[in-house]
Amino acid sequence: MARAAFRYVILALLFAAACFLEGGEISNLIGRIAHQRAAPVDPLPIATATRTVASGPLAGDQVLAIDGKPVSSMDQIARLVNAAGAGGELRVTVIDRAGRGRELLVRVPSLAERIRPGEIALEVCTVILIPVVAIGLGFAAALIRPADPNAWIMLAMLLGFAEVFEGRDWWGPFPILAMLWSAVWMSLFAPMGAWFGLRFPERFRWDIRRPWIKFVLMAIAVAPGLVYFSLWILWRRDINAAQVYRLLAVRSYFGWLAAGMVGISVFFWSLSVKIRTAKAADSRRRLRILSLGSTVALTPAFFVALYGMLQGRDPFSDVPWLVSVTATMLVAIFPLTLAYVIVVERAMDLRFVIRRGIQYAVARGALYLLRAAAIGYGFYAVAKNAGRPGHQALLFTQLGLLAAATVVIGRRRAAVASQWLDRKFFREAYDAEKVLSDLAGEAGRFIEIGPLLEKVATRIGDTLHVPDIVILLREGSVFRTAYTTRPGERLDLPASSGIVRALGQRPEPLRVWFRDAPEWIRALDGRDLQTLDLMRTQLLLPVPGKEALAAIVSLGPKLSEAPYSAIDLRL
Repeated sequence: MARAAFRYVILALLFAAACFLEGGEISNLIGRIAHQRAAPVDPLPIATATRTVASGPLAGDQVLAIDGKPVSSMDQIARLVNAAGAGGELRVTVIDRAGRGRELLVRVPSLAERIRPGEIALEVCTVILIPVVAIGLGFAAALIRPADPNAWIMLAMLLGFAEVFEGRDWWGPFPILAMLWSAVWMSLFAPMGAWFGLRFPERFRWDIRRPWIKFVLMAIAVAPGLVYFSLWILWRRDINAAQVYRLLAVRSYFGWLAAGMVGISVFFWSLSVKIRTAKAADSRRRLRILSLGSTVALTPAFFVALYGMLQGRDPFSDVPWLVSVTATMLVAIFPLTLAYVIVVERAMDLRFVIRRGIQYAVARGALYLLRAAAIGYGFYAVAKNAGRPGHQALLFTQLGLLAAATVVIGRRRAAVASQWLDRKFFREAYDAEKVLSDLAGEAGRFIEIGPLLEKVATRIGDTLHVPDIVILLREGSVFRTAYTTRPGERLDLPASSGIVRALGQRPEPLRVWFRDAPEWIRALDGRDLQTLDLMRTQLLLPVPGKEALAAIVSLGPKLSEAPYSAIDLRL
């Protein structure tokens, strides 16, 4: 319980920070677009960790002072540009490439002068559409499945994705914290994308056996980004200090780009391998959709970034405007594709959980409202004669009786209503002893094994709300399907299989999960894993015989999606 509460606290803090920063960025963009003529644009684009103007008429010159004030940080330049306003002038002191000092007036252009036709749509796409979809999907998955590592990995990947393609201009009242936020997620984007590809929808077997490999590679991939963005933050605050590390900034920047391209390549490689090796047709279909959408979305930007890196320049800096806009707009397809696969195709079963959770919450809320209304009406009916003379003593007696009745009867009725709601939404508790006694009483009426198995399976399914049940009975050296609710071909399981060996070695129910899989699952071969997948197994129950295992019962996920409890296992 404490761990679950901690997850929700962390999630709430991250969500609050993301909403604050994203809301500020969107508000800033809308304000600048609405007042383009009054919105200033920085006329001095300076290269990271230097004083050198990167482009424009002053390209190659070093900025020493503005309006007679020595320039010490990039934040200072931003404040002076905003103070001058669009159309204003800055008195800039520079040293040119020949080492000569000069002073000149630089006009601050407005956004209306610099923005091209169609760039507003590009800004809306990169600042509003991409981040909102990415952040919304990431937090929805983590909120609904807080115990699922895949959901948290996807959240980190999408937060980084939003930061990389947004190009933040608004830093709010706490600029250092906002810069740290942006630096961390931008550094994590590609490594988290690679990690998500390795785990989704199921982990590679080599990753299960040697999980440390990916952590070593991720540390190597994250390091260049953290170094570069740390120097970038330093440059924003102190140009002189950052200039000392100019060479390190350049190398770490290109290292970050290289790590990003490697991470994206690992993501696509993982999808392509799993498309070929996935056993279930549904998994292959989802992976194909994700692979196609990701390819269309990320491939153009990937090659533009690769071209820039090979030329030793920033990505998109020397690329034709139409190519740059097209590649950036296509990037929006990635979070939309991921949202489609996760929500519509139910790759993480979020749609069912959202629907059932909302319905349950609404029903519970309505029940409490009805109780409150009934109690309120009772007090109103008693107190409506409170103003009449001589009724005070009777009034207090009536109020006391009403309070007692509310506690006794109200609680009892509420318990009945709550039990009905729990049954409706697959959440009720049950009396294991009663279930067993009922089955024991009914079992004697069956002569054939088939109807008996059907009765037992039906009662278990109704009690635990498990739709997928398979019962395998031993016939010599093979366990054959005697009862199943799963459509398709009946399964035969050799007595020599890894599943049977595992159940024989552990005469107890075995939980089945493939994320951080236990040793016995990692020892299974491909046929055993395919059998578990076809049965949708989440719990394996051994039925012991006189000398060896007599039967195996496979139970799929509960409709409530809650894990099997200790009470369930005892039943």
